[in-house]
Amino acid sequence: IHITGATAGGILPTVEFPVDRKILDNNINAGISVTYSIERAGPPRAVWRSKVLNLSVGKYVHLEVPYVREADPLQQQLSPEAVFSGATVRVAVNPMYAADWFTVKWLGTYGISDIEVMVPGNPKTNAVEAVIPPEVIAKGIRQNGNKITVQYSFTRGMFTYKSEVLTLDLLPLAVLPTPIIDGIGDTKVLPLYLLSDTARTRIAPWSLAHKDQRIWMTYEGTFDDDSPFIEKTYIANLVTADGVTNGIASPTPTDKLLRLKVGSRLTIRFWVSFAQSTDQSTAVLLGVREHLIQWVPATLPAPAFANRAGPTLSIYPLD
Repeated sequence: IHITGATAGGILPTVEFPVDRKILDNNINAGISVTYSIERAGPPRAVWRSKVLNLSVGKYVHLEVPYVREADPLQQQLSPEAVFSGATVRVAVNPMYAADWFTVKWLGTYGISDIEVMVPGNPKTNAVEAVIPPEVIAKGIRQNGNKITVQYSFTRGMFTYKSEVLTLDLLPLAVLPTPIIDGIGDTKVLPLYLLSDTARTRIAPWSLAHKDQRIWMTYEGTFDDDSPFIEKTYIANLVTADGVTNGIASPTPTDKLLRLKVGSRLTIRFWVSFAQSTDQSTAVLLGVREHLIQWVPATLPAPAFANRAGPTLSIYPLD
């Protein structure tokens, strides 16, 4: 097209060029790219090229915001206890075609609990679902929670559509199992005389426990000579398949606990790194057990007289 005095200068950007309808019809549900160039004969010869304009051809495409079924839609919160079987992300696009492939992105703040899941389109429902595995979600669990972003995208022709981003608060664990020593139970007092040489300290299975998570466990107290007692039973140990199913059962350091000062406190702590990291700063502190050390029971049994037990006895003198 030759530029004349009528179309030169500031008028040029407003010049319109007809496009054959067949070009659009042949690219329904696809896309076309539009560009133009200006050539000056010179001398010297010069050519300027415009940026490329990419257009999708077809019906208007409506993308709904991603929806996570297990999340609280009002608070935009996700509880770990709600995703034992994973999280379900709903993708709704109108119109949707069988040839569409949707990429669902689940991203955590720390870049550890990230995944992309692909699902094919369903033109009958204009909606599909993608399942995020629970082991991926678990990697994002932190002591004070985490932020999760969810987005989906798909490409038709040369044009890529992206949904709005859904941001969720991944909450901390609501239920935290607490260490418990065999024979002692859930009591504030630890009578040392009840400790067994074969006692174990047990932690029940926790929510979203998975193989290869890392654990830490410590005992802290005061010996009878007032020196500090610190026992690190686990330091970034791997969780096994048995630990996932049955929890943790660690030998109790009975020999050292028997040396603790009467009236002092024993504290047992247990951490889990859901991120499967050896860095303890990623770990979540579960329930903390505290005991008051006692050597003998608070209440002793009444003495027996002539092999007769009981708090009150009647004794008759011999004639």
